[in-house]
Amino acid sequence: MQFSNKHKENFGFQRLISVDSLKEDQQHLLLEAELDECKELARRFSVVSVERLNAEIWAWQEGERSFRARVQFSADVVQSCVVTLDPVLSNVRDTFELSFLPSSEIHLRYDEADEADEERGLDFSKEEPPEEIIDGNIDLGGVVAEYLSLAINPYPRKQGVDLAEWSSEIGVESRLKSESPFETLKNWRGKP
Repeated sequence: MQFSNKHKENFGFQRLISVDSLKEDQQHLLLEAELDECKELARRFSVVSVERLNAEIWAWQEGERSFRARVQFSADVVQSCVVTLDPVLSNVRDTFELSFLPSSEIHLRYDEADEADEERGLDFSKEEPPEEIIDGNIDLGGVVAEYLSLAINPYPRKQGVDLAEWSSEIGVESRLKSESPFETLKNWRGKP
């Protein structure tokens, strides 16, 4: 299966697949981020580095103009520990499934559904909408990158580091308990 990478510099990790190639049978696809893509993803996600990103995808046509994909991905991400700032290596894994529709159909389908749901007193606004098919292509790499950004731990800690222990070791906790914030600032101002 050939992927198009046009405009990949704008997204970090883009793999476009033509929906025409999905009309015959289910496709099994393997994606792997290249070194420059890993660097761009690290910059985009504000992490130290993305060492590796691999995805396994099964994609198929679901209806006349709709398509579906089931995705498993795995990435090695290096972040800074929120306590010590030491590097922390995490293996991030996730599995998800989503639909793809042409943008005109997404708006039509959801506008009609919203009206019908309002009449019945239902609220499905929490459901994730399908991804857009743009110019006859699905961006599987872009979707994997989005889900990776959501799966990265926002507060990584080095193994064995306890925030409460660390703060008491440097005296922050006891100083904060004994002084008001204004007293702490006053005392701080007077020190070189």
